[in-house]
Amino acid sequence: MAKKKEKRILPFDYKTVSSIDIVLDDMKEIGYSNVQIEHIMGYCRLTSADAVKWLKAEAKKKVEFKVYPQIEVVDEDGKKKKKADKSQPYTVELRKIPFTQLKLNFYNRYLPDLAPKKKEKQPTMYDLIDLL
Repeated sequence: MAKKKEKRILPFDYKTVSSIDIVLDDMKEIGYSNVQIEHIMGYCRLTSADAVKWLKAEAKKKVEFKVYPQIEVVDEDGKKKKKADKSQPYTVELRKIPFTQLKLNFYNRYLPDLAPKKKEKQPTMYDLIDLL
């Protein structure tokens, strides 16, 4: 059974926090992967009205995702399950922006020095063979 992740208690209330330093220090302390929406909202509220407008516009954004037709398959236990049929063409639909994408966009825009850096792509086995 999966372990239930406990939500971290914030050292500030994003609605009433008065110093951006408190928010930034906590964001730096916990790291990119543990930042919550309250950190982003507190930062935007304390920075400027433009940051709040940007956050609201970003939250309303729609992103594309692929939807494959579903087929029923029987697994090893004899249970019927639905599975994406990737041999069929997919359709592209829109959904609300996920938090992970919103967080990445926020870091790239307002805190680029703390944003995760893109890793260099490692050469594939075929690339290495071609170099011989």
